[in-house]
Amino acid sequence: MFYMRGRSFEPNKTYTFSVMADEKLYELLVDARDVETLKLDRFGKVRSLKLEPEAKFQGLFVRVGKLDVWISDDPRCLCVRATAKAPLIGTIQLLIDRVDLGKPVPE
Repeated sequence: MFYMRGRSFEPNKTYTFSVMADEKLYELLVDARDVETLKLDRFGKVRSLKLEPEAKFQGLFVRVGKLDVWISDDPRCLCVRATAKAPLIGTIQLLIDRVDLGKPVPE
């Protein structure tokens, strides 16, 4: 997720990444959907790009659930919302609560 935040995504395009998880190499397809305006209690309206990642392993899609991620459409590229649907658990929704700037990163 951190690596993908810094990428430039264009709406309505699919991007491919290689990801190592559980000692296996997966092909991760990320569908960049439309830019949406989310209304967040603490931040007001935030223009965000919806991303839908989907993993493939050895050519087969790994379907253990569904994840949608919204990244702010500004230079910070913050993950402002994530929704995961997991079997036997249900739906998990994460919303940004605060932003800690911390120390500036040297360029």
